Amino acid sequence: MMFAAPSMLSARRRRSTFAIRAVLLLLATTGIRNGELRALQFQDIDWRAGEIFVRRTKGKRDRVAPLLEEAGAALANYILRARPKVDISYLFLSFTSPVGPFTSASPVSRIVRKRLRHGGVALGRVGWPTKGKVPCTIGTT
Repeated sequence: MMFAAPSMLSARRRRSTFAIRAVLLLLATTGIRNGELRALQFQDIDWRAGEIFVRRTKGKRDRVAPLLEEAGAALANYILRARPKVDISYLFLSFTSPVGPFTSASPVSRIVRKRLRHGGVALGRVGWPTKGKVPCTIGTT
């Protein structure tokens, strides 16, 4: 019987957990958006000042967001223990081949939706029914 697969799965789960924690804490504590998170690069983090330089914002203005201690620790754990060891300056990378920056909003959205559902938060349906109004409801189950 082969036991390599479960140990590999465990390592993948550990890597995934580090990434999920870093993503969720950065989104929650900095107020950055999905696209801003995906655009983060190593040079955007000022560890000593505890700040993140956010580029490509919705308002087309760069800004600085605080990097709180818990979010910084989660980000450091992700970088040191989970991030694929490749020479790419983007912080968050896909774990599957080809390794590279997220090319769409879907991976980050999936992380958030899955963790909210796991925490008992029911998400309403998002759509464009009429005149540009977007119904989005969030409630507990």
